[in-house]
Amino acid sequence: MNYCVVTADVRRSREVQDRRALQEKILLLLNEVNQQEKEALAVPFSITLGDEWQGVLRGCAAGFWAAIRFVEELFPYRLSVGIGYGSIETGLLPRSAEMDGVAFHRSRAALEQAKDTGQEILFSLGRQSHDLILNAASRLLQLVRQDWTASQFEKLRLFKQLGTERSVAEELGISQQSVNKALQAIHARTYLEQEQRILRFLELEYGPER
Repeated sequence: MNYCVVTADVRRSREVQDRRALQEKILLLLNEVNQQEKEALAVPFSITLGDEWQGVLRGCAAGFWAAIRFVEELFPYRLSVGIGYGSIETGLLPRSAEMDGVAFHRSRAALEQAKDTGQEILFSLGRQSHDLILNAASRLLQLVRQDWTASQFEKLRLFKQLGTERSVAEELGISQQSVNKALQAIHARTYLEQEQRILRFLELEYGPER
């Protein structure tokens, strides 16, 4: 059976002044993702080394969803995330750090390539044509969001969670017009449409194996 392994790391984490605050933020987010994606997780996300963390999922759509959450919710920290797909020779164990297999090798290779190229989310799924398309799409999403401010990230996150501009406005105590203007400025709807298309492709091609 094949699985999706997601390995993530904070870029230049040694330069972060408050490492403890960063670790706490990472742990809080991992706990949220582990709770929300319980059914999709084969092995929960956990810290593996320093500011690196890893998890094993039953399909790559859930893996990409988690990677996007990491990138968007840990801003302003910049991440490198490698998504690998394949077999796991050791079988499933309580912690991903104790496991090994093709999925881990691909995830690690993707992570190292992401670090080398500056790409935030990079795929290595075992099919070159799919990797080329997905990595190009991932890079374009990164280019769209690379100049966003903390305020813009917050509005996007709330829009994804709450679903309407009115709800975002009520949550932030600002006008709906202000929310609309902010979302238009970052091309939020186009950005989210492309996220959904990537997720749908991954569901169709790399969904959980039965």
